[in-house]
Amino acid sequence: MPVLSIKNSDLYYLTNKAPLKSDVNLALIHGAGQDSRAWEYQSDFLDHSHFNYYILDLPGHGKSTGRCYEDLEQYRDIIKIFIDNLDLNNIVLVGHSMGGRIAQLFAIEYPQYLLGLVLVGTGAKVKVTKTIMRMVIEDYELFCSNAAKNSFSTKVSESIKTPFYQRLLEQPKEICYLDFVANNKFDVRNKVKEIIIKTLIVAASEDILSAPTHSIFLNTEIPGSTLKIIKDSGHFMMQEKPEAFNTVLGKFLNTL
Repeated sequence: MPVLSIKNSDLYYLTNKAPLKSDVNLALIHGAGQDSRAWEYQSDFLDHSHFNYYILDLPGHGKSTGRCYEDLEQYRDIIKIFIDNLDLNNIVLVGHSMGGRIAQLFAIEYPQYLLGLVLVGTGAKVKVTKTIMRMVIEDYELFCSNAAKNSFSTKVSESIKTPFYQRLLEQPKEICYLDFVANNKFDVRNKVKEIIIKTLIVAASEDILSAPTHSIFLNTEIPGSTLKIIKDSGHFMMQEKPEAFNTVLGKFLNTL
């Protein structure tokens, strides 16, 4: 994985196996307690597309060093510095869950950077309960087990759920806790209407962590946005239904 040093952090990221001449650059942002492996079913798809892509490990996550942040605005600004350092333009920002919230903040603050925006399994506000926060600290293994169960539909294969559980368990519990602290501060319900970028919103019909109603709200508030719902899938739809997700993503990218 290439690495870029930013603000006392070494940021690791995945990119195309071979450089492309495309002027369009995708930056994919993972969610809470995750890393770039959240997008493992998209990297091969994107390698066969005609777009450049960059899949980051946020600071303190995955292979990236540095500390986790307690507000999402700091992650937003890290993404900006990352883009500036690589001298990228015509950005399509793709964010899942917490990554989608970071993407919303970016689109509101730095619209001039963006060609498109893809919001996956996310919303304009989130509330992580005190019970879950306490479980992360007091019984992280139980939290990881519950998360693996709740992140997918009841029909998901164990071949997907088990690696998800193992990867989450690998992460220090402090990462999840701080991510949840940052998420609980997030609320852009009165600002999402300011997003003027061409936007695709992707929800999952069986998502109990970010119900489709959150995506419907975004679709209502973001002018000209498009909403697609992946059927028979839970929160991590890009892993559970990668072909359906990649098809929706690819069709959107081809309109840019």
